[in-house]
Amino acid sequence: VVDAELLNFMTKQKSGSSGGRGVIFSQERGRYIKAMLPRGRVTRLAVDATMRASAPFQKPRRLRAEADSSKPLRKVYIENSDVRIKRMVRKAGALVIFMVDASGSMALNRMNAAKGAAMSLLSEAYQSRDKICLIPFQGEKAEVLLPPTRSIAMAKKRLETMPCGGGSPLAHALQVAIRTGLNAQKSGDVGKVVLVAITDGRANVPLAV
Repeated sequence: VVDAELLNFMTKQKSGSSGGRGVIFSQERGRYIKAMLPRGRVTRLAVDATMRASAPFQKPRRLRAEADSSKPLRKVYIENSDVRIKRMVRKAGALVIFMVDASGSMALNRMNAAKGAAMSLLSEAYQSRDKICLIPFQGEKAEVLLPPTRSIAMAKKRLETMPCGGGSPLAHALQVAIRTGLNAQKSGDVGKVVLVAITDGRANVPLAV
């Protein structure tokens, strides 16, 4: 069963509604939004903020340097306490993980309807340039048939040739999907992860006995 809110997810993304992509904060790449104190190694120096922090102390630092012949004279005196780094922000891509029930309880008509719904959602994800992932579950376990990608052609091909039959390990599919989503977020390119379960809800394979 696919929730109506999930069916409208990609439409919200394209229209810019709240609760969409979100943003990713980092010190590596993106748009410079503000300066902050460094924690550990300095990677992106915020020159403007560093200069502003040091400005009130230029006169006393210069006087100390002139009084100490061992210190070289400089135009600007910067100390560690003045250093500021850039905080960057960029738009976060979304990852839509499709968990498709391929068990024996999904009769031919249900399976065709499920594949049709998945195809429609895949097309919406492609138009929004979101990443997609395909996790079918049948028999005793679920597996990642298609890792996170933007290739709609590959996703459709894998979906069309997906085998069916056996039990319905929905619990394992959720576990695999959550792990896949968390790993994708660690890459730094994925913000929001959405799980879409296309199933008749007849789960009959537990995680452990």
